Amino acid sequence: MLTITANYSLNMPSYSGGFQSKVEEAAIRNVEHYKQAKAFFERFNRAFYKLTQKERQIIVMACLEETPLYNYQISKKLHISERTFYRIKAQALYKLALALQVEVYQEDEVASQ
Repeated sequence: MLTITANYSLNMPSYSGGFQSKVEEAAIRNVEHYKQAKAFFERFNRAFYKLTQKERQIIVMACLEETPLYNYQISKKLHISERTFYRIKAQALYKLALALQVEVYQEDEVASQ
């Protein structure tokens, strides 16, 4: 009696020199995403630890906590005026953006370009 059996091969067929499997493509995307995220967080950590202690405290309390505090709460907790808080926070965010090479445009500048 004749039977037909499937033929399996461990070699992936490649007709165009690229990957044909969607699983392989997804795995490659995930690895690339992980590499990009790792590089970003390494840059972020280097930039974050170049900030002053007060700037780091403000960034953590305002942005990195699970439940961020309000600005007035942070200024009271750190015993600084709200005006000083806003100045320090703006400086810290500017330093981080500069170190991370993030470009931020104000609304007026975008509209005029």
